[in-house]
Amino acid sequence: MQTQSVQGYDVTTVDARHRRTVHTGGFFEPRDGGRYDRAAVAGLWPLRIGKQVKFAEATRDGRWSHTIRILRSDRILLPPGWFDTFVVEWTATEANRAASSTTKTYWYAPAVGAIVRSEVRHSGDKTLIQEAAILGRPIGGIDGGLTAGASISDAAGESAPHR
Repeated sequence: MQTQSVQGYDVTTVDARHRRTVHTGGFFEPRDGGRYDRAAVAGLWPLRIGKQVKFAEATRDGRWSHTIRILRSDRILLPPGWFDTFVVEWTATEANRAASSTTKTYWYAPAVGAIVRSEVRHSGDKTLIQEAAILGRPIGGIDGGLTAGASISDAAGESAPHR
């Protein structure tokens, strides 16, 4: 997956099959015609362990409840090398169908401005995992000022341990 463009909090990615996806706040993918509180999504930035946002999305076809949480920091090894990441979880649940949900977990590396790993779980399905084999153009300008070499800290401001 490569980052194609960044406009404010909207990040457009393109996968190997040339499918474009717009991620609001870098993590949220609105449905076609979806209406939601953009300020709530943008409120996730700057990223901090323990931070979360909740918001609703409405389309012609239904309503969804979303939660995006910064779970922890993690240091992971992928083919391009080691990455210090924030682990971000996004859960979307369809209104009136609590059993119908999707959870996406992202490993966001602020030093390179990219999501370097993701996992997707749909209710009752197995998990789909994607990892960066190479890095595309980074997500720029949405990391709240965290730059290469900066440490990832927990909500108390202390460096979080790495695996």
